[in-house]
Amino acid sequence: MWSHSVFRDGPVPMLLLAGAGRIALVNPAARAVLGPRARSGTPLADLAPAAARSTIDAFVDATTTMRPGDGRSAGPVVLEARKGPRGFLLEAAPSRGEDGEPMLIVTLHAAELPAGAASAARIDSLTGLDARATGLAALAAACSPEATGCLLVVDLDGFGALNASFGISAGDAVLVQVAARLARAVAPGMHLARIDGDAFLIVAPAVHLAHGEHLGRTLLGLLAAPMDVVGTPMAITASIGVASLASRHPDAAMGAALAGMRLAKERGGRQVAQASGGWKSRPDIIDAVHEAEAEAAIARQEARTDVLTHLANRRQFEEDVALLEEQVVAGRMRMAAVYFDLDHFGALNRERGYGTGDDALRRVARIVAAACRAEDRVYRVGGEEFAALLTDTDEAGAALVAERLRRSVEAAGIPHGAWPDWPVATITLGAAATTGPGSRLDDVVTLASERMQLAKRLGRNRVLPEQPGDRPARRATDDAPADTA
Repeated sequence: MWSHSVFRDGPVPMLLLAGAGRIALVNPAARAVLGPRARSGTPLADLAPAAARSTIDAFVDATTTMRPGDGRSAGPVVLEARKGPRGFLLEAAPSRGEDGEPMLIVTLHAAELPAGAASAARIDSLTGLDARATGLAALAAACSPEATGCLLVVDLDGFGALNASFGISAGDAVLVQVAARLARAVAPGMHLARIDGDAFLIVAPAVHLAHGEHLGRTLLGLLAAPMDVVGTPMAITASIGVASLASRHPDAAMGAALAGMRLAKERGGRQVAQASGGWKSRPDIIDAVHEAEAEAAIARQEARTDVLTHLANRRQFEEDVALLEEQVVAGRMRMAAVYFDLDHFGALNRERGYGTGDDALRRVARIVAAACRAEDRVYRVGGEEFAALLTDTDEAGAALVAERLRRSVEAAGIPHGAWPDWPVATITLGAAATTGPGSRLDDVVTLASERMQLAKRLGRNRVLPEQPGDRPARRATDDAPADTA
């Protein structure tokens, strides 16, 4: 039996896992480190970038044969913490819940972030720098009308000709060397990313625009030392554009930096330039800026969209929760959250195949999105789990919306049949809402997730909290074995 008081009051981050590696409880120390993603019902592997999930899944699988007194460790692995990816050593010990159910206590110890473990969507696989989406996100965070810093766009001169003469592999080797040299010039507080083939972005909030050109010349000096290109020493030059971060929109700042880079190339390259306001009358540069704006918008959208269902993804969900938090806490906005997942989805995947499971996810996503108001937003937050944020809605209203979603999915008749007495796909939902000033949306989301888990233990295909007049939901057969999905 595990000690609830030690778990709750201990200073070490700890998680209690139930079947299939899903989080049952999170102690305050772990919640402070991991943030809102660590909530009841979420698989532990979902807290990790895609590249690290197999390690966590194998770790959880290996614990199924543990006996009382045994211990097992894994790591270091990467988990998405409150302040970004962090490395942890995982230590597991078997235990049982108060009802005798097998449980797993996992303790998290801070560890060095393993190389190459970051998500491919955030890290450029060739250079190891941040990728386009991460660089653009850093630019967006740094831009404001009051900002005094600058950004630089670095574009290599004649890189296409280098590729044509020496081959793409040689070009890739040059990009790796360029990235390493640029990284040497990036001081704490700056952000360096590869944003396109041979183009790099440096966001420097603490470097005044007046000193931006000096930083650019420093970069040119670092690149000027000959690099090894297929055994041949070769000087690599670049054109660098500098612009201010003092902008309401990051695309405007990026446009000015691109214009400066184009100006440097027109002057022969190997130099730093800052475009004047006259660049806005240049059709060629305007076209380049529009193209960059479109690409940046697409990158931002793709990074926040679930590929399978085309709903907003967990990243967008967490950003929206954080964005709304201040208004909710101040009492200026009333919000509700609905958390739900497909019933017996693991059985559906095993018995009917992953293609059938994916089709069910897509159909449920369309049904739920169509059943919500235009001002509400639905997200796929991981696996078979979804969430919805409802504006200007109290708890009773959120429960009514949840019941409408449940009925809509069941009425659609999406084939299931992979579980006893479960002919069509259904969903189980939990709802919660803010209660006035001081109420945190983060806590509301956690409560909705916990209510969903309780509703699943009570029989699935139902909503908590129940409203007067709700019909009794179908319950799983008593003799059917437990299924955590």
